[in-house]
Amino acid sequence: MAGRVGAQEARMAAGNIDITSGSAARVTLDTQMIGAEDSAASSENFRREIRARQMDVWNLEGERRAARAESKQAKIATGFAVASTFLGAAKQYTDFRHPR
Repeated sequence: MAGRVGAQEARMAAGNIDITSGSAARVTLDTQMIGAEDSAASSENFRREIRARQMDVWNLEGERRAARAESKQAKIATGFAVASTFLGAAKQYTDFRHPR
């Protein structure tokens, strides 16, 4: 921004314009004001981008935890299914060996 203001002042001074008052001073002030607004907007956009990245990380962490819980649940369900199969087989064997 300082470079832009300096270039404006140099062009005006080269044209023999008093840069300390009148329209020339207002142009310089307006350029500085627009530069400050641009800087504030860039800072806000950067903060928003950081916040979005943080949310992405939090979401990925939640997905990781959910996947871990699903994996644990699947292991438990598999264990119950195996146990049920063994119990069913044992019952069939018992019924086969000792018919009623």
